[in-house]
Amino acid sequence: METIPNSSSTELSLYPNPARDVLIVDVENIVGEQFTVSLINARGAVVSTSNTADANATTRLYVSQQAPGIYLVRIEAENGKVITKTVMIR
Repeated sequence: METIPNSSSTELSLYPNPARDVLIVDVENIVGEQFTVSLINARGAVVSTSNTADANATTRLYVSQQAPGIYLVRIEAENGKVITKTVMIR
């Protein structure tokens, strides 16, 4: 597995940040067509997951049931590429 930063070829936007009810995950030009979006809490537990079959996709994660804090959003493409970014949930 290779972790890559949010590079110029892959655009990853998270909004609103901080999120209260819904977190929008907007991905463009990810390497590979299918990918998984995971929301990971400070303890390292995956608290929400969404699978997408489009390399240019917008995914909604419903976060209103999550405890306030800093979370990690992890995008994993079918070819093993991983992109991570932090988000705050209130």
